[in-house]
Amino acid sequence: MQALARLEAQAQPGDVSEPWAEFGVREVARDERIDALSGGELAKLGLLNLVAERPDALLLDEPTNNLDLDGLDWLERYLASFGGPVLLVSHDRALLDACVDGIVELDPLSGGIEVFAGNYSAYADERARREAELWERYRRQQREERRLRDVISSTESRARGIEQRTIHFHYRKRAAKVARRATTLKARMQRTLDSTEHVERPEKAPMGIRGRFQGGGRGGARLVSAQDVSVEIGGRRLLDAIDFEVDRGERVFLIGPNGSGKTTLLRAILGDQPLARGRLYVGPSVSIGYLPQEDATAPEGEDGGATPLEVVRSARSISEEDANNFLHRFLFGRDQVLTPVARLSYGERRRLALARFVLAGTSLLLLDEPTNHLDVPSREAFESALAEFEGAALVVTHDRYFVDRFAGRVLAIEDERLVQVSGG
Repeated sequence: MQALARLEAQAQPGDVSEPWAEFGVREVARDERIDALSGGELAKLGLLNLVAERPDALLLDEPTNNLDLDGLDWLERYLASFGGPVLLVSHDRALLDACVDGIVELDPLSGGIEVFAGNYSAYADERARREAELWERYRRQQREERRLRDVISSTESRARGIEQRTIHFHYRKRAAKVARRATTLKARMQRTLDSTEHVERPEKAPMGIRGRFQGGGRGGARLVSAQDVSVEIGGRRLLDAIDFEVDRGERVFLIGPNGSGKTTLLRAILGDQPLARGRLYVGPSVSIGYLPQEDATAPEGEDGGATPLEVVRSARSISEEDANNFLHRFLFGRDQVLTPVARLSYGERRRLALARFVLAGTSLLLLDEPTNHLDVPSREAFESALAEFEGAALVVTHDRYFVDRFAGRVLAIEDERLVQVSGG
C-alpha cells in the first residue's frame, strides 16, 4: 500500500508513531487489500501519510469524512498546533468552530466569494443578521410600494370621477392635474423598482424538508431486538455478546472507532451479515430504509442516465407535478430534477437516495454516516427532515453537531462490546 510504503520510507519513523497510536489504527499487513479496510481506516492512513510528508502548508478536502471521534479529536489538535497556513474545504460545523479564524463562502450563482472573519458560529450569526436585515428592508420597501399603489389608485379614481361628473372646463382641468400627479407617482415607483437599491425578495434559507416522512405508526412497539449477538468478519471478532433494542419512534445513535463494526451491525439487521452467535429479531411488519455510507453510484435499479424525476416516479406511481414538488422538498431545483443522476454531485445523490426510500414509506431508518458529503444547508435540511420522521432511526455518525441535536440514545462500541453512553 502506497501510504504504508511512504511511512516506512521516512528517515524518522517515530514522527507518526504517536498519531498512529492515538488513532487506534490496527496493524495492517502490506498485502492486505484496500477493500478490506473501512472508510475511516483509509482516512486515517491518508492523514498519517500527510504527517509523514512534513508539509509546510495544508490543503485539506473534507478531512473529517469517515473519521471516528478519536480521529476528529486528533485532527483538531494537529491543526491547532500546525505552524503553517491551512486551507480546508469542510462542512463539519464542529471542526469549523474549533479550528478556523476565517471562512470563505463561494456563491454558486454568481461565482463570487465573500470572506467572513471568525469561526462557523460567527459566520452563522453574521449570515442570520444579514438575512434578518435584508428581510426587514424588503418588508419596508413592500409597505412603501403598497402605500404608493394605494395613493396612485386613489388619485386616478379621483381624476376619473371628476371627468365623469362634469364637462366644465375648470373642473376637467383640475382632473387632468390630478391625473398628472398619478402619472408622476407611477414614474417615481418605477424608478424605485429599477434602482440598484431595490431589494428583490430574499431567498428563504432551507428550513428543512417540509412535510412528514411516512411510517412508524403501525406494528409493534419493538422494531429490533438483539440478544447475545456476536459478529465476525474474516475470523476477526468485531462484536461480542451484545444486547440492544430499537423501539418505535426512537433516535438511537451508534458511535465507535473506525473498523469497530458499526456498519457491519447495520448489515446484520438487514440480513446481509451472518451472526457468529445470538439472536437478532426484526419485526415482521418493519419496513426498513437503508442509506449506506458510500453510495456514489446511481440508485439501485437505475442507470446514470435517469433523472431524479424519473427515479422517484419509478419508485412510486405519482404525477410529474407531485414528483417535482416532492423533490423540491429535498432541495432539488428545477434544473436538477432533469439532470442525469451521473452528473449529480455526491451530496445530491445522497439526497436523492433518501428521497427514494422515504417516498416508499418506512418504519425504520438505518443511516450510515448520512451527513457525509452534504453541504451545511443540506445537512440542516436533512436534520429537520429527520425531526419530522414519525418512525425510528438507528444512525451511525461522527457528526458531533448531528449527535448533539438529535440523539435520543447514544450507544458506543468499545472493545467489541456495546455500551450505552447517554439517554434512555
